[in-house]
Amino acid sequence: PLFFSGNMEQRSGTPQPGTKRCKDNLVNLSEELLDTLQDTVRASRTVALFLSSPFGGLEIERKLFIEKYFPALRAICEPYGVLFTVCDLRWGINDEQHSQNRTLQICLDQIDKSQVFFGLFGTRYGSRYRHDANTEWVRKNCERVQKERPWVPQYAERGITELEFRSGCLNKPGAMPAFFWFRDPAYDQRKAAEALKAGDQVEHAKYVNVCAEDDTLLQRLKAEVADVAAREQNVSVSYYDTPEAAAEEMFLVMKSILEHLAPASSRFLVESAWAAHKAFEISRQRVFIGRERDLEALEHAVLSSQPGHPTVITGSAGVGKSALLANFCLQQHQAAQNVVVSHYVGCDAESTHVLNVVRHLLHAFDDRCGPSVSPKSLVQRLPSALARMHSALQPGQKLLVVVDGLHQLEDDDYAWLPGGRPCFMQWLPIQQAPENVCFIFSTQPGVAYDTLQNMSAHTHMVAPLSAPAREDIVRCVMGRASKSLTQSQFAQLIANPQSLNPLFLTLLLQELIEFGVYEKLDHKIRELADCTTVSQLVGCILGRLELLFANTGPVHEESNLIELALQLIAVSRSGLREDELRGLLGLVAPECQLLWLSILSALRPLLLVRRDVLTFLQQDVGKAIGQRYLASPQMVDRAHHRLAEFFGGLGRFPAQPTRYSSGEPNRRKLSELPYHTIAGGLRDQCHALLHDIEFLEAKCEAGLIVQLLDDLRAATAKFAEEGYDQLYRWLMSDARVILEKKTSLLQSALNQPAGASIYCKARALAESRCHTNLLFEWTNKRSGRDACLATLTFDSTVSCFASSTKEQIACIACGDNLQLWDMNQQEQQFVFAGHGKKILCCDVVSSFGKVLAVTASKDTKVIVWDVIKRAKSAVVSHHGSVVNFCGFVSHGQSLITAAEHGTVCKWSVAGLPQVEKVAELDLKSPIKVACVFEQLRTLADATPAAAPTTATVAGASTTAAATTPAAAAPSPGTAAGAAGA
Repeated sequence: PLFFSGNMEQRSGTPQPGTKRCKDNLVNLSEELLDTLQDTVRASRTVALFLSSPFGGLEIERKLFIEKYFPALRAICEPYGVLFTVCDLRWGINDEQHSQNRTLQICLDQIDKSQVFFGLFGTRYGSRYRHDANTEWVRKNCERVQKERPWVPQYAERGITELEFRSGCLNKPGAMPAFFWFRDPAYDQRKAAEALKAGDQVEHAKYVNVCAEDDTLLQRLKAEVADVAAREQNVSVSYYDTPEAAAEEMFLVMKSILEHLAPASSRFLVESAWAAHKAFEISRQRVFIGRERDLEALEHAVLSSQPGHPTVITGSAGVGKSALLANFCLQQHQAAQNVVVSHYVGCDAESTHVLNVVRHLLHAFDDRCGPSVSPKSLVQRLPSALARMHSALQPGQKLLVVVDGLHQLEDDDYAWLPGGRPCFMQWLPIQQAPENVCFIFSTQPGVAYDTLQNMSAHTHMVAPLSAPAREDIVRCVMGRASKSLTQSQFAQLIANPQSLNPLFLTLLLQELIEFGVYEKLDHKIRELADCTTVSQLVGCILGRLELLFANTGPVHEESNLIELALQLIAVSRSGLREDELRGLLGLVAPECQLLWLSILSALRPLLLVRRDVLTFLQQDVGKAIGQRYLASPQMVDRAHHRLAEFFGGLGRFPAQPTRYSSGEPNRRKLSELPYHTIAGGLRDQCHALLHDIEFLEAKCEAGLIVQLLDDLRAATAKFAEEGYDQLYRWLMSDARVILEKKTSLLQSALNQPAGASIYCKARALAESRCHTNLLFEWTNKRSGRDACLATLTFDSTVSCFASSTKEQIACIACGDNLQLWDMNQQEQQFVFAGHGKKILCCDVVSSFGKVLAVTASKDTKVIVWDVIKRAKSAVVSHHGSVVNFCGFVSHGQSLITAAEHGTVCKWSVAGLPQVEKVAELDLKSPIKVACVFEQLRTLADATPAAAPTTATVAGASTTAAATTPAAAAPSPGTAAGAAGA
């Protein structure tokens, strides 16, 4: 049996026999009923609760349960692909239905569709037929349903709520779980007296009965319910003191039921490590209206696509890209013709990391890799795993790889990832995919979209919703919530231009569903219909939440909890984890658990979880929150200061280690703390932090060196201190090798001048750790300043480098391209492209008004470039094998080249574009390395032709020197000879 032990305090009131107090096992359902419920939920993927009570006097209980706890209950079910609904008919029966006497029929029909029944009563019995014109509607409602429900005439003069109780429980006790809460009469007496004192007759009537007969009927009903509860395991009765207590207990009961039903009804999800993706997919398949043509176009594009050409779904935020892909996957599964593998970025905390996508695809390709496999190895396994999956396809089958939400991937720079950044898409074997393998992506415009376009992707733009589709969606969503709208109300919602966007429409309808005051419904609909931007709609939602959570929690004297929570998320560097936000709000104590859960669930529709941190669903949401809660610099500073205190372990917040006990760096502190000390203008705290060698070391070990450079730049701009700029220039020089773990920050610091502060701190730290025997120091380094003047960093390996001091330029070979850099500005000026394989050597010379560059490549070619004209001057293809050396001599008049197979040539390049071979030497053995030494003369006596040149080449086991004849020997009397290398 399913048990729930409540921890609520004992409630007052005199219980009837058979009632169960909150300290007892409140939920104790029979095995038979549980099995039936599981089968029902498994088939429908829905759990429906019917909430029954007189409306007058019990609005607060209903409001608190729906607005505070319903989102949390819905969140319990979502990971399992189960939909939780509550039939709360405070509003939802429109005037037309009421005029047709269908109110009771709708209520009883909804009870029949529900799996759980909740009933509440205060002192007031509620509406019943009293043989007068005001209650004639009750008699007509009873007559309308008596044909389908022959038991109704027997109770024709009983209250509407009693008829609901009988339909939900008393007619067939135990057929569905039924839970009843009866309020302490003392509460109603107090509220009635307050209303009477205020002269509010309408409010007073909510807490009293109009006649003694109503009292008798209510007591008789309560006794009958208590008697059934004493005999029937699946029925329970409790008493309570306040609306807040009832709403809380209702939540706990329903939570206990859902935590059993949802997982048990979705075992196929629980068994999978990727359950969140399936649940997300199911949720997007529920309401898919008006997109039939999009679905047909997508299917045609995918199934007719050619290998290496992906399909891309794009469109504005919230337009329905995920729903389109989810229903495309459903269509393919139902057809059972093709194999579909899908990953939904943003569906859970881990799904936004590129490594999670890789692991998911490998798992789907049946490549079981352990957690110890390196990220680089995982990416390298993708092509072979894809090929194995392809080989297992049946004739005519296609493998469809679907990745939704590429724009939500964390676009960090990873040393192990091909291309460095996920958005460059080199980590997926798209263009190398075998035939019958199709890649389908959805994304918004950006780098990833542009990259896919360069692969000749087929693009499908998802357009806004049509008017008929919007109407159908409104009917579907409101119908699932047991709500009906008048034609006028319906038209107001559809007329909103923002309703073209499915995300906007969904948020609007959810806000309307959770609203519960029938008398103010028209005003609420007008308010929502007037929201012409996402920001306005978010503001409307936040206004309701602020009132709902006003004066709650231990920090209410500072700020509303909703305002504070969203302020902190908005100013955070990369979002906040749930445990961090809970600590910041002061809701860590066990007694705050329900309040925390209700706040978090209420905010969920506006949030997105990325790698375990909460961020905003989209930019418009963040913009609305910034306008509402961060309107002044003082508000922004307060939020930054609070986060700096939290991550710094100051004030009321517990200390946070820079490293955990395992030695693992605390990435959250390392990332967030410097950001908030800088943004909050906390000069002293920032200085201490960014000059702490252990903090800097931990941040680099955590792979956050690029972020650390951003911190130092920001601190320099904020505080105008030279020390930050010095730290920045030092770290920038070694950033790449530290990131790739080819050296450590401590070793890099020890390479700094002996008088530098960072050197002294690194030396002291190394000695304290007894690590000096594992580290190195230069013995001849400068003591006054860093010898490094500039650092250039590249995404791929640098194979060779040449520079011209005269022109202040550098030529740098990366792969098969030669990059031209301005060393004064440290900016790339041009890229020379012409080789088909990797460049192995390069040189540059400035002489006689020309600036020439030369490159030698694995493609057996040597190319001479005119740097000024940015053009190719000549191509030498003489060697016929890999050319691993080239270099200018005689002030750029001649060129030496050396090939791997053993030949060395000297060329005259004075008559470019003509190149003439002057000499050739065959060493009869492979050449591994070659270099040129040229004697230099003083400028007063030097002539280009008078420079004797020696080329030295190193083979596999020998070294040889070849001297070319000089046109004239240097004169001992006039030459001031100087040797140079």
